[in-house]
Parts: sequence; C-alpha cells; structure tokens
Amino acid sequence: MVHNDRDDIEKAAAHGRSSVATEDLEITFSGERRFVEKVAIKCVEKPLTIAALVTLMTIAMSLTVVGAGWLNPIETGVDDWTIPTSKDSHVTDALRSARDQIDFADSAGTYPVRSVEIPFATISFMYAWSDADDTREILTADNLRRMCEFQSIVTADSEFPKFCKPNVEPNGLDTECSNQDYDIVSLIYPSLEDQANCPELTEEQFEARLDVVRADPQRAAFFLERRINSTSDVRLKTRSQVAMFGPLGADSTPDGATFKEPAEDSFDGAQAEIYNNFYARIEDKIFSSQNIKATKFIGSGYNIGAFQLGDGLTVRFYAKYFELTEFHRAIAMDQVLVVFSIVLVGTAIWFHLHSLFITAVGLVAILASIPVALFVYTAICQIHYFTNVHIVIFFLILGIGADDLLVFVDAFIQSERYWCSIRGIRTKKQAEVVNVYGTGNADAEVLIARLVYTYKAAVAAIMSTSATTAGAFLATGISPIAPIASFGIYAALTVLMNFVWTMLLYPAMVVIHERYIKERRCGCARHCRKRGDSEQRESTSLSVDGLPDVGMDADFSFERSQEMDGSFGFVCNEAQQSSRAPSMAAQRAALRQIEREESAGMLPGPESLPHSFRAELSGIEEEDIGICDISPRESQIYDSEPYREVETSEESTKEMWEEKVFANAYVPFISFEVPVRICGREIKFLPVIFCTLVGIAALVGYMATRAIKLDTPTEPDQTFRIGHMQTGYLRDYYRLFQGGSDYASFEVVFGIEGLDRKGFKFLNPLGDRGEAVWDPTFDLASPTSQEYLLEICDSYAALSCTPEGAKTPLEGCVGSETNAVLSVDCTLRNFHEWHAANYPSETSALELGLENRELWVERLADFAINTSSETSVGIVDGEVRFLTFSYEASLKSGQPVAIKEPFFEHLETHLSSAREGAPAGLASMQQTGFDMLWIHTEIGIVTGMFEGLAISIPIAFLVLVASTLNLVLSAIAVLGIVSIVVAVLGSCQLLGWSLGVAEAMAAVMVVGLSVDYSTLHGTSYAYAARAGLQTRKERFRFSAIIIGPTVIAGALTTAGSAVPMFGAQLEFFFKMAILLTGTIAYSLLVTEFMVMPLFRVIGPEGSFADVSVMARALRMRCGPQSEVDDLEKDEKNYPEEGNPASSVSSSST
Repeated sequence: MVHNDRDDIEKAAAHGRSSVATEDLEITFSGERRFVEKVAIKCVEKPLTIAALVTLMTIAMSLTVVGAGWLNPIETGVDDWTIPTSKDSHVTDALRSARDQIDFADSAGTYPVRSVEIPFATISFMYAWSDADDTREILTADNLRRMCEFQSIVTADSEFPKFCKPNVEPNGLDTECSNQDYDIVSLIYPSLEDQANCPELTEEQFEARLDVVRADPQRAAFFLERRINSTSDVRLKTRSQVAMFGPLGADSTPDGATFKEPAEDSFDGAQAEIYNNFYARIEDKIFSSQNIKATKFIGSGYNIGAFQLGDGLTVRFYAKYFELTEFHRAIAMDQVLVVFSIVLVGTAIWFHLHSLFITAVGLVAILASIPVALFVYTAICQIHYFTNVHIVIFFLILGIGADDLLVFVDAFIQSERYWCSIRGIRTKKQAEVVNVYGTGNADAEVLIARLVYTYKAAVAAIMSTSATTAGAFLATGISPIAPIASFGIYAALTVLMNFVWTMLLYPAMVVIHERYIKERRCGCARHCRKRGDSEQRESTSLSVDGLPDVGMDADFSFERSQEMDGSFGFVCNEAQQSSRAPSMAAQRAALRQIEREESAGMLPGPESLPHSFRAELSGIEEEDIGICDISPRESQIYDSEPYREVETSEESTKEMWEEKVFANAYVPFISFEVPVRICGREIKFLPVIFCTLVGIAALVGYMATRAIKLDTPTEPDQTFRIGHMQTGYLRDYYRLFQGGSDYASFEVVFGIEGLDRKGFKFLNPLGDRGEAVWDPTFDLASPTSQEYLLEICDSYAALSCTPEGAKTPLEGCVGSETNAVLSVDCTLRNFHEWHAANYPSETSALELGLENRELWVERLADFAINTSSETSVGIVDGEVRFLTFSYEASLKSGQPVAIKEPFFEHLETHLSSAREGAPAGLASMQQTGFDMLWIHTEIGIVTGMFEGLAISIPIAFLVLVASTLNLVLSAIAVLGIVSIVVAVLGSCQLLGWSLGVAEAMAAVMVVGLSVDYSTLHGTSYAYAARAGLQTRKERFRFSAIIIGPTVIAGALTTAGSAVPMFGAQLEFFFKMAILLTGTIAYSLLVTEFMVMPLFRVIGPEGSFADVSVMARALRMRCGPQSEVDDLEKDEKNYPEEGNPASSVSSSST
C-alpha cells in the first residue's frame, strides 16, 4: 500500500532533497535541482531586493571605472604592435634608451633658445597639381602664390614668432624669424612681408628665385618627385614644411619661464601644452579658410581628403597634433555609434518580445557588463591597457547579450506551458495543496516552478554559447601582440560578466514583470493573457509528449500521432479511469528511471512516474487532474481544437506564426523529394539539398583558394579610413619625393651589450620598455677598434646578393643584381673626413684618440652637432658609449615574409661573421631596422591566428559534444564552423586586404560567433531523439521549427549591433563592421543551407554516435562487477536504452 500520509508528503516535497517512504519505494530528488530551486525561491521572494543589489553593484563599479578614466582609450603606436620578446625589439628598445641619454647640450650645458627643431611640432604640406593636358608644372608663379596664401595662415599668425627659428637673438614678440630650410614658399618669398602678403610674381622674377633653389641640389631634391628623371618630365607634386623650434624662452611662454631642454616627441609637459595651444588655434583658422569645421557631429572635416586651392591645385597637411587630436575626436564620434547599435538591437528585441520593460532592463544589463568587465580587467587583473581596439567589444556584446536575453526570456515564456515538468504537479490547485516550495501560494509555487524550468532550459544553452565565445576570445589572448592579447582577455571577461549578470538580474526581471507589470498593463506586453486562461488551462486535457513513462500500467498507453501539418507528438490515452495505485513493479520501474536519468545528467522529476501514482502522491483524485504539457515539442503547431482552445492567446498565436514560417516554407523547401529509379530501385532524391550542398561546397572551395593568397601586412594598419586626409600621408610624404626611398634601411650598433627589461610589462607596451646596458669594453678611441669598424663598413658595402654556397642571387635583391647593400653611411669614416678637412695639419682622427682622448671626444661631439649626427654618436656623460652606422639594402620595403626572411638571414649571417675576430668592445655589435622589427609582427599575427583557431575549434567541438551528446552532430557543426572561417578569410582577400590585425582577430572570433547557431540546432536535433523522434527527417523538422526563429532573431541582433560601425571614422572599426556582418551572413548561410541539410541526409538516427550510449557500453565492459550488474538490470527493465520509440512500443503493447 502506498504511504499517503498527507503531512509527510507535503513536508518531504517542501524540502529539496528528502524522501517519502512508500512500503519499499523511496523517491529522492537530486541536489542539483535543490540548489536551482533555492535560487528560484529567493528570486520570487525578493525580486526587488536582488535587482536593487545588482544595480548598486553595477553603479559602484561603473562610477569607479569612469572616475578613474579607465574608459578613455590610448592611441597605439608601432611599439604596441611589435613582439617584445624578439631580438630586434630588444635591440630597437636598447638603441632608443641609449639615444635618450645622449648629451645634446652645448659646452655650457644648456641649449640656446629655439635652436633645436622639434619634430612633433613641425607642420608639413603636400601639394598636387592636376593639369588638363599635363604640360604645366606645379611650380609656377601662380601656384606658388596660392601655396603662399595657404601657408600664411601659419607663418603670418601673430603667435608664430614665438616658435620659429630666430634670425637674431630672440628679444620678444618682435623676434624676426629666419627662413625655413625646406619651405618652398619662404625660399621663393624670402622676406616676411612677402610671405604675409604673397604678391604675384612675374615669370622672370619667379624663375630667377627658383634658380636659387635649384643651385642647391640637395635642397632642391626635397621638393622633387622621385619619378622625375629628366628635365623633360613634368612635376605634378611638391612638398613643403614649416618647422617649430625649442626650447622655448621667456618670450614664448605665458609666464615668462625659460626651458633648458627642448620638448620631447610627446604631448607631455608644459612646453608641449604651449605648442598644442598654438596648433589648436592654427587648425581652426585653416578649416575656417575653407568654410568648413574640423569637428562635425557625424564625420570629420578631414574626410574631404584634400583642400582645393583653385585651378587644379590641392593640398594635404599634417602635424602630430592634428593627427592625435583627430584620433581622439574620431574615437569619441565612433563611441557615439554605440547609441545607434543600442537602438537597433533594442528595436529587434522589442519586436521579438513586445515588452518595453524587458527590453529596457535587458539592454541595461548588457551594457552594464562593459564597465563591470573593465573593473575586473583593470582593478583585479591589473591590466591598465585600453585601446581603440577594445571598443569593438561595445558593439559585440550588444549582439551576444541580446542572444542570451532572448534565450532566457523565451524559455520563461515556454515555462507557462511546461512548468509542470519540474515536479510532476499538473495544476495550480495541486501546486497549492502540495506546497512543494513552502510558500503556501499557488501563484508563487507556479512562478518558482517556472523559474526552475527556465534555469534548466536556458542556463545550459547560455552557458554553452558563452563558454564557446569566451573561449574563442581567450584564444586570441595568447597572441604575442599586446593589443590583440588584451582585447581577447577583456572581451572574454565581458562575455563572462554578461553571463553572470544574466543569471543574477534576468530572473528577478521576469518575476517583477510577471507580478507588477504583466497583469496590470498588457498594452505593451506581448505575453499577456485574459484572466481565466490559467483556470481554463488547468481543466483542459492536452496531448502529452516527451520521454514516455516506462513500466506504465495497462490503464495508460502512448500513441505516436502525426498531424495534418506533418508535426509529431505523443498522446496519452487513458484506457479506463481507475483509482487503484500502480503495481509495485511499475513503482520500482519509475524509481529506476529517475535514478538512471539523474546519473546521466538529464532533468528528472516525478513526471517519470505513472499518472495515477503522481495523483496519489499529491493526495488528489485522478478525476480532478487535468493533463498538462510536460515538455516543449515540435507539435506546438497543432490543429486540434482542444489545443487551440487553450493555447491560442496573443502570445501563442504570434509564436506559432514565427514557427510556421519554418514549418510551411523552409522545411518543405529543403526536404523536397523527387522519386528516382536507379538500377531498378526507387529512391527519393533531394534536389534542393543536393544543390545547396554543391553550391556551398563550391563557394567554400573558391574562398579557400583566395584565403591561401592572403599576405601579411607589410606596415602598420592605417588609423583612418580611405579618403581621410591623414590616411597614408606620412607614407606618401617620404616615398613619393626624392630623398625618400623604397629600399629598406638598417643600422649597425656598437657599444650596447643588451637591454635590462626588469620593469617591462607585456600588457603595458607604452610603459617602461627597458634600459640600455653598455658594453664596458667598448673603446672607440682605440685605433684598433676604429680600423676594424671601418673594415666592417667596407664589408657591408661589398656584401654579395648571393649567399655563400648558393648559385643564384636572393629574390629580394631588386636594387642591384650583385650587391645586397646599395649604400653605406659610415659614421666613423665621415668623422675622419670631417676631421681631416677641419684640422688638416694636426694628428689624424685615427691617432688622436691615443694622444689626447679628451680632445678626440670633444671633436667627435663637435662633428656630431655640426653634421646632425647626434643620434649616431652616443656621447653620454662626456663618454662615447655607442656608435651606429646605417646602410640601405637592395631589398625593397614592404616585401612579403617569404621574400625578405631569407634576405634578413643573409644579413644576420654576415653580422655573425663580422663578430668573429672583432676586438674587445666590438664583438657586441648588433643590427636592426624597421623591416627586421616588423617581420616578427607579421609572423606573430599569422601564428597567433592559427594558435587561436587550434584552441577555439577544439573548445567548440567539446562544447558541441557536451550539448548534443552526439559525435556526428558535433563533427558536422565543426565542419560548418571551418567553412565559415574559410569564407570570411577568402572575402578579406577579395576585398584586397592583408592578413592584418582585424582579419586575424575576426578569424578566431568567427568560431565563437558561428558556433551558437550550430549548437542550438544540434542540441534541438539531439533533443528530438529524447522526444521520441527517431528518423533524421523527423529530427530535422523538429530542429528547424523549434530553433529556426531563435537563430534568425539572434543573427539580426548580432548583425544589427555591428551595422552602425559602417559609419565609423577609424579604419579598424569599419573593417570590423564588414567582418562581423559578413560572419553573421556566412553563419546563417552555412548553418541553414549546409549544416542543417547535412543533418537531414546524414544526421544520426536512433542512438547512433550517442556519447551516453558509448559511455554506458564502456562501463559495462570495463566497470566494476557491481556496476555492471546494475546496468544489466536496467537493460532488462528498459530495453534499447536511449530509444524512446522502443519504450513506447513496449508500453503500448
């Protein structure tokens, strides 16, 4: 006899993990459900408190982040993108550290006022001439007048005399400026009055003054295009620059202060602030002259590309201040685009949910994950490195977070129909009587059960997608490049914080919505129903599907039905009403099923017990029970009147409409069959699937051929988009004119032994990069050292392009067929020649070091100052600490890795041979150059991408296996992910991009973003098996109808979050917009027209490739005997475990 002590049952049900004795039967609930139920109880009891606490935590962390300025991005430079562990990075940083210590001052220890040119304060101009017949040169009297008028905005400004090079000793604002050395305007208009008024010159006057410029070939070459090879060529471009000088004196500073040293190449310090104020004034005047503004609400004045000066003459201009100021303006404007993303994503969420409250709270929770993650990133992880690259996550998290919100809320909506699956209680009346959660209130009991169902249904999916996405981002965290690695860490933290906030805030949100908003205001809420719906729902009998009860008494049987629309379900048929309890065998069978499902990690519950047994447990007669839906199923779209009577509310009607799009359009289209007779046997041919699979295979194959042609970037990515005045300016400025070069240049360094990097942090590349370590044996004054250094110069000049033992020259030798080096600028030889010219009757420079070391050092310092060689002659604290010489190789800059890597190996081999036999002090010689430094970045980007893929794809596979419990489904999904990665990279090559930072990051992010759709479809396909659907055709239909609308909604929100980035000013954001929207488009295409069709034709049937079945077989083969005996008993009680259809058949029989 079943124990029916009502008090004991209610007491047992109120405790999560307790038991009820029923003669020899004991029912036990798992600890997992107890924890989830406790959480749900708290959320229902105190939703406002939980929401308030989460809100306060968010506000506190957000205020900390904003107040500390952690959200302000810093500009990245070349150092950020280099590999700090590479040898060339060490040499470059050591040389920079050494040069920072050079004694630049004169013998008095101070610099004369405004005697040193300040590189970052120089403004340059590039002029282009567009003549209709290309017969007139740019350097005409009329064009020079226009150039003069434009540059007078700077040179005629009343503040300019504070910063120019004085013609005489400065004595205040009436200081007369000397002519600029490389300003074409001041050379043609020598007087300051002419530079201010720009009078029109006659052709004779102009030619006479231009001849003066031509008389100095070195200076004239500065203004000529490199393509000019003869006097018959027409010059169409020229350049000019106006230099600023320092240190500033009392006449230049507002408070009359005098600086002893010039400002460094940065924007730190009082001097830099004075320069910046001047350039802010100049920038405003320049743009006002064109009747435009530098700053706009959308866009930038610099997007004009070039200013039109009239008659086909255009000008572009550049100063470091303009570039940095424009960068910070662009960052601010691009951050505003997040608002547009919020609007788009919010609209998509509201369109799907029709609830302003849930949309608003969801968006706040998503956005809160940004400062919360940054708080963890900076305050806890101690990573103080936030660049413009990190801002991309602002857009990404909107799409990712919206997906999580939709999954959670949709699961809560479904729980209104399926909450009874949690404890097996069928009606609100039973819930109130049994009082499982101890609230004593039917609505609260049902609400807790709904939350538990939501946790069970949504958390696993959200956790899987969050883990995969975070794992993909973390895979980029192993990159040797600081911005990429830090972005991966911050992005992963943001995704994880969004998951945490989802679990903390969303339960309270839906409870508040259910209690305080839904019942009071249905005008804006889609998920409202008329009063009385719940009562009607309780008393109406519905069909039941899901995993059928095993060991059911003869009074109950399950029949598998197929509706008119092709959907499937299981209907519980009561043969007769009986008040008798189920047999003891049925009770034992039910208990064994609960224990087995608990051990397998499934979602157990008393619903596994026979109907009559559940009724007796609850103390309610069977006649009073209305059968409730116990699991979501494909048969939601039913035409039966009872179902329509209960479920046709506003919410279910819209939901059915969304699903019917897939049920009546997508599924019939993909599954279209044509009977074909082959070898006398009729088969069903699927032409649509055949065409889609062939088409996508061809697309992926073609994209693969393009992807393998991707080259690594040969220079840092441009900051601004194409068309911006600053884009490519410096590259053109140095490469288009004579004096510039396309060939790679390098430096050989003597006297620096190494680099002390004890204070360096990888994720703070702009911080302490180390200090040079001097070679204590370096003695350049020694004649032996000087002679050997001169020999090294000569050896580089004679270096062959054909390595020793090779028969053909290196492919990189394009500047010369025989020599690897085009020219050598030997600093020491230049000093010897200078010394011989200036002191012809005295001891040679070679011998002077032995006779008078102090005099030798003094004259070397004079040589450095007079020949602008200060950076090559390292005199620190009065001692010669290092010396460098440079050479230009026959290798062109910007060559692919495959060409320049062998060339660099040839140069390193030569350096190693030069070290052999070198005197003490010279054996520590090293060489470096930008191309040598950048090749490590090129290789690092590619290596980091493949390492990231090698980590993220296995993670995705493991998550898929854990979600689907099927190896075939997981393998098909991973095939789809790889196809999407290939398609995205191939598209990059078609767009003419290189495998740069954005492309490498996107390749890894694709895995995290695309796996969501495969996970959802694969999980639903696997769930169809537990719902009793055995054929791949049935499971395919189930997955398409149930998950298809969710996949589309998620894709729209993710793509919508990226669309505003198309309006970004920075090139990186624009690229990411293309990459992200392209990724989503390819993900939808591949998932719905390759992965799903493969599920349809080769998806697993029955228990094929089921991991749980394999694990059980392994346990029976290798486990302890006692465990094997238990499994064998299960097999007897449950034939064909994992095949619900067989259980149904047995039960029906």
